[in-house]
Amino acid sequence: MNRRRNRPRGPASRAQEDRADEDEHARIHQRMLEHLRRNPPPPDPDPDPAPPAATHRRPAPKTPPPSPPARPRLMLRRLRLAVALTSLESFVRLHRQQRTREIVVVVGRGRRSGEEGPVIGPAVRRWCQAHPAWVEDWRVAPPSEGGAGALVLTLHVDDDA
Repeated sequence: MNRRRNRPRGPASRAQEDRADEDEHARIHQRMLEHLRRNPPPPDPDPDPAPPAATHRRPAPKTPPPSPPARPRLMLRRLRLAVALTSLESFVRLHRQQRTREIVVVVGRGRRSGEEGPVIGPAVRRWCQAHPAWVEDWRVAPPSEGGAGALVLTLHVDDDA
């Protein structure tokens, strides 16, 4: 093989090499056929086998129960206090009209508030206490919904909404 690579390859030599390769492939094919004639594969012991016996299957993994619908969220973090309180009032009013029982208000943790500490979170808590006819209760949100940086507000959904 190495000798072929070192020779100059003109159209005639390429054709000769191609014919030689074809001849080699034909010889290999002939040897394989002769081998199969002399050594046939064993006959299939049962041409129509029975279906496999039922095997024990693992039960399908239980799907978790459907999660409750996501609570409406209001993002107040990084807003000015006046804008945040106006947005909060509009959001609470809208969701009381829609008879939504709980909402999530993301207030942030107050890490960028400077030396005076958190501003929006405490103001939202004061607003909730000042509006007992609208807000029945509030609590810190679970970690999956913001943890210490969010509040879950339980709204009154009376007819006077």
